[in-house]
Amino acid sequence: MNTAHQKTLLHIARKSIESRLNKTSFEIAPEIKSQPSFAEEKGCFVTLTQEGTLRGCIGNIDPVYPLAEAVQRNAISAAFHDPRFPPMSQNELQQTSIEISVLSVPVEVEYENPRDLIEKVTPHKDGVIFQFGSHTATFLPQVWGELPSHEEFFRHLSFKADLEPYFWKNNPALQVYTYQVEKFEEE
Repeated sequence: MNTAHQKTLLHIARKSIESRLNKTSFEIAPEIKSQPSFAEEKGCFVTLTQEGTLRGCIGNIDPVYPLAEAVQRNAISAAFHDPRFPPMSQNELQQTSIEISVLSVPVEVEYENPRDLIEKVTPHKDGVIFQFGSHTATFLPQVWGELPSHEEFFRHLSFKADLEPYFWKNNPALQVYTYQVEKFEEE
């Protein structure tokens, strides 16, 4: 994705949040919606930070919306519907930075044991999804910066999926998927 496309998506995210705060509507221009890079269905996450601290992060793993629409939906959800934070207020927007992660299609990791799983997941490159029945959770590749070891990363991801911390070591029925992201943020 070129710099102009990245700036357009960041603009869509910011204008969507701003419009919701101002109780106005913001429609993505038809000529943007129809461009192939924005019309293709993609998974994406929108992450909001304030002075380097997380303020909201919502996304969709599966490619179910055209990218421009996915960015708009996820920006609004990150600002107003992330259950970890209260809805964003008008005076917060100015100090909020926006980061967008566009996801590749997740690929299932075939593994035989915990050691094999560790060898097949690359820190700082792979986003990881754990799925077991109705328990599902993901961490973007950026989370490796906070949880740099496989053990720590997988333990926290198990917890996020509402599973026992070492479930990933003890249950071969755990489905694991990896994906990569193209990440860009406001300057």
